[in-house]
Amino acid sequence: MFQSLPEKLLFEKEYNGVPVQVWEKLDRRELRFGNLIVQSAYSTLQPDCLLLRYTRQMLAAIAFVPQLENVLHIGLGGGSVANFLFHHFPEIQQTATEINPLVIDAAYEHFGLPNDSRLMVLPMDVTESINDLTGPYDLIFLDAFDHSGASSCFDSTSLLLQLQDLLTADGWLVGNFWNQLRLFSLQKELWHGLCGQLIEAKTGVMTNSILYGHAQSNHILLSTVQKRAQELESTLPLRLLPLVKRFKNLEHSDQSTLLGR
Repeated sequence: MFQSLPEKLLFEKEYNGVPVQVWEKLDRRELRFGNLIVQSAYSTLQPDCLLLRYTRQMLAAIAFVPQLENVLHIGLGGGSVANFLFHHFPEIQQTATEINPLVIDAAYEHFGLPNDSRLMVLPMDVTESINDLTGPYDLIFLDAFDHSGASSCFDSTSLLLQLQDLLTADGWLVGNFWNQLRLFSLQKELWHGLCGQLIEAKTGVMTNSILYGHAQSNHILLSTVQKRAQELESTLPLRLLPLVKRFKNLEHSDQSTLLGR
């Protein structure tokens, strides 16, 4: 029934020859770039609900950080992750960079992105203006996609090293990748080489994988991560424990207390 309902085009403009569109069906809105790939999804009835699985999996990273204070987003999209953190972590400061100004317009106009000093949105290409970012950040989310796929910033050793330098001692890089592409194995090798600790979580078969990278090699205790997830679950509309259990590198031998490579 839902699939047979007509969609309504709420927003369409072009940036560098690529259409930025917002489509609506019932209470669901989707950000797309002229094709059927959903970049962001938003419910007008449940505005802080994370409709896409990969956004929920990315947010599992909050269980790594003892005290979340400062977050950076590379790529805004509809702002689902930023919006969730804004509403449920009122004490934190967020910064988001987005290269496409029309995406920023769409996020504010159609995806309920709050215009507030706690969420600063910068229209910039992070590969050219990273020195404008100061940090330090507890989490850096990399979710920069266009109509053809992930931004090339995911493949830049120098940029990833610069981003690592912007992290706190307990901070993590969190990247969203399309795992069905051959490029993903190369991207994963790159992250392995740069991160002292690397964790992968798949959100499904032939779809997104999330990489969590920590610069230091001092592995986090699994029991600590699970305890934080349980504590956070009691205050959030998000089931964190099942997300934590998807971490590929959870071990169950003599090193079962460690979360590592």
